Amino acid sequence: MNTAGQSILAIDIGSSSVKAACIGTDGSIVVSCKVALPSIVNGDRVEIGAQPLWKAFVDSVGLLRQNGHDLSGCIGMGITTQMAGLVLLDREGQPLRDFILGVDQRGADYVQELSLRLQGTDIYSKTGCPLSGIYPSTKLLCLQAEEPHILTKAHYIGGIKEYLLWRLTGNWMTDPASASTTQLYDQQSHAWWPDMLSAVGIVSEQLPQVCDPVCSAGALLQEAICELGVSAMIPIVVGTGDGPAANLSSGSVTGQQLCISLGTTAVTRFWAKGTESYTGEDHYFRQHFGWDMYLQGIRLEGAGQRISELLPIQSLPDSKTGDPTQPSDHALQLQEVLDSILFTLYALMEPLVTQGRFEEIRPIGGGVLSESWMQDIADLFQLPVLLTAGGDSTLGAAMIVIKHIEAEVDWKDISDRLVRVVHRIKPCSQASEAIRQQYESYNQMMKGGRRDPFRP
Repeated sequence: MNTAGQSILAIDIGSSSVKAACIGTDGSIVVSCKVALPSIVNGDRVEIGAQPLWKAFVDSVGLLRQNGHDLSGCIGMGITTQMAGLVLLDREGQPLRDFILGVDQRGADYVQELSLRLQGTDIYSKTGCPLSGIYPSTKLLCLQAEEPHILTKAHYIGGIKEYLLWRLTGNWMTDPASASTTQLYDQQSHAWWPDMLSAVGIVSEQLPQVCDPVCSAGALLQEAICELGVSAMIPIVVGTGDGPAANLSSGSVTGQQLCISLGTTAVTRFWAKGTESYTGEDHYFRQHFGWDMYLQGIRLEGAGQRISELLPIQSLPDSKTGDPTQPSDHALQLQEVLDSILFTLYALMEPLVTQGRFEEIRPIGGGVLSESWMQDIADLFQLPVLLTAGGDSTLGAAMIVIKHIEAEVDWKDISDRLVRVVHRIKPCSQASEAIRQQYESYNQMMKGGRRDPFRP
């Protein structure tokens, strides 16, 4: 199929907003918009109602139409969402409670309980998930303890993307990467893991069918067609989570390219074949993208939150001198947080970096707006940093649609066609020596008992 000059409807649902875009098959952004998500935050618990979520989704598509784009000509629809969320529906597909978002940490108090229930089992080698409170496995244990009456009524258990696909097509489906971030999925057998399901008190029939991300999610329901204003013939793919989509958006499609996402969390990801991965570090994760493709990497929870707490005030003049040319206390605190993130990421990735595994770094997310920070990354990792035009996961969602339509084309060819490099930052040898000394000093402080805020 010749897709030249046509566009794709791509939607990315994050923790705070829905981003929608019509993306040309050459990677150009025809039109885009963002709609805020009215999430409910209560300490470490973060939820959103089903109707506000669906309204934000529909509104984002509506804004594209209002901006003058005819969606009836789109050749496909792709969706990505934040991973590790939890949705419970009854037999009729109606929500039993507000949806639990991926950033929610209520499961932290149940990590030890999960470990005890599966004592003697290597949870990490099976699932690729370190023991953490973000995964639906521990969130289910929390609901089992706090809301057992809700859990017993659950006929469908999934995440945010699964719910949206359900509203769009009536099919209960997911992709391997989204399944991988539930801690319920056996990445070795590519199926739901019976021992884990038993440990958290659910059965596989409640969970979505796992399909590769480029598979069709089914035909759009008439109600969805009317609400979205799209063609009844538009194909919609199963899609993937925002992490793998970010890799695709940055053009990181080979094992020699390291993607660093700098947003709500700080995450590194790279492609690998097979399930071999790191052990001994609580940050390491592995995700099955589909086929024989896996993503591996590390996650620093709370990194984005620490930055956002300081960003609104970091540019104010120093409170004592009033001199805007002098860094304020807040600016110094921000730099300290940025250094902590950079040094922790490097410390965890150093074994692979020094082995020469990577040829370049492709960052994505809000952190790329700081060119000085990008230069620090290039200098410490001693690798070129390539900044690309795609600023979020919508481009990755579009690339998956392209792969659905052009199955014979490989990911590298799709990336070369859609991803545009706008800036290349080379390591500076003199600066590299200086930041290496800072890194060594930081390591000495950590060894001396100072707590790393991004390590458990």
